Amino acid sequence: IRRQVLIHIRDLSLLVVAATLASFGASLFLSSLLTRPLVRLAEGAKAVGRGDLSQKVPVEAADELGDLANSFNTMTDDLVRSRDDLMRRNTELRNLNSMADHLSQHLAPEEIPESSLGKLLQMTGLRAGWICIMGDNGRLRPAGGNGGPPKAPPKAPPKGSGAGGCLCYQALQSSQGVVTPGVPECPPLKGRSVGKSKTVSASVPLSAQEETLGVLTVSADSPGVLDGDFVQFLRSVGQQIGVGLRNARLDREVRQKEEARGRLLDKLIVAQEEERKRIAREIHDEPAQTLTAIAMRLDQMKRHLPDDQIEVRQGLEEAHQEAKKAMEVLYQIIVELRPQALDDLGFLPAIRWHAGLRLGEKGINLEFHASGSPARLDSQIETAVFRLMQEAINNIYRHSGAKHAKIRLYFRKAAIKGIIEDDGVGFDVAAMRTPRMDSPGLGLMGMEERASILGGSLTLTSRPGKGTRVVFEVPLNAGGAQHAEQD
Repeated sequence: IRRQVLIHIRDLSLLVVAATLASFGASLFLSSLLTRPLVRLAEGAKAVGRGDLSQKVPVEAADELGDLANSFNTMTDDLVRSRDDLMRRNTELRNLNSMADHLSQHLAPEEIPESSLGKLLQMTGLRAGWICIMGDNGRLRPAGGNGGPPKAPPKAPPKGSGAGGCLCYQALQSSQGVVTPGVPECPPLKGRSVGKSKTVSASVPLSAQEETLGVLTVSADSPGVLDGDFVQFLRSVGQQIGVGLRNARLDREVRQKEEARGRLLDKLIVAQEEERKRIAREIHDEPAQTLTAIAMRLDQMKRHLPDDQIEVRQGLEEAHQEAKKAMEVLYQIIVELRPQALDDLGFLPAIRWHAGLRLGEKGINLEFHASGSPARLDSQIETAVFRLMQEAINNIYRHSGAKHAKIRLYFRKAAIKGIIEDDGVGFDVAAMRTPRMDSPGLGLMGMEERASILGGSLTLTSRPGKGTRVVFEVPLNAGGAQHAEQD
């Protein structure tokens, strides 16, 4: 009986162990079924955290874990699309910035179409493109191309026919641009191979604000390249090129007007100097000579009067002195109009003489220094610089109240530089920039204008109680001056 009991106990123990092992195996199997999707989700999340968006979690059942796996896969797909869209937009912005930098290089209007088109094709890798510009007659004309530019003007649509005509003219009527599958219907391209059978072309207007200046057309070998996003980017490029083209035209117009203005002012100044010479000669030949004769006649009459004619003699003497004063005033006017020393001796002796004479009248101590020794300057430069310095000296004479003045001239190989400064009362330069008709600011404007006409520069610095400093530099033309001292 005891042996039977032990056998039963052993069998029972074996059954218990077997049941326990079976239960443990079942638990492991169920645990694996439950945790494997979660493990895969965790691994997928770690991969996304590392930037790997290619991971997909298998969907093993249509339950809550399966829904979670589907949501995770949808999230990674959205992240991939967002990343690709962000990268595409960053590329477009980089290309737009690059195009803006390219167009800011002060290109001539006729250089912009070809140059900007080459830049666009280089950035995008497109196979071909061309630009047509609107002419004064309202018709498009070829202005630049690469890989398939039209050799003749695009065909305009007949009047009253709506859009029609070439792709370029269709783009003019569409602010959104036009995309055409295949080779565009363009008469200048007939008989020419511009692309494969799958070629797609897109045209957008070149616009600047409300003005349309032309049309940009590009072609690609793959239909998927010129999608809506790319056409939107192409419209932005078209606006950039249009604005760049308009700015280049405006810049050329401004420069042409400025050059014409400079030539006109140059002629006016030359005419002014000639008129000054003429008036100075007439004053010297007529009134000055007449006053000299009157003074001599009065002196003769005084000497021939009897000694007892005291009152008459005194009157003649007073008249003689008045005539001499009038002669001095006339000669001062002649000097102001056209110093004879400028014609006879040249610029440097003339300005030294004028500064010493003018400032000496006010008791202003003058320090004059010149570096370099020009034989003679070009007549136009000589006159313009003399007038410029004359105005600065006159300002010191009239307004500065200075005790000391300093003039320094530097004759260099290609330019003449001058510095005129004083220790006078000074003034507010900003307030002087808006002068009245009786203001010395008009003289400052004249000085700046003379320097600008000669292609030079002038700067003025001054503060109340701190004196004034004028610095100018004027270039010398190739044959305008000979120098005894070089840089």
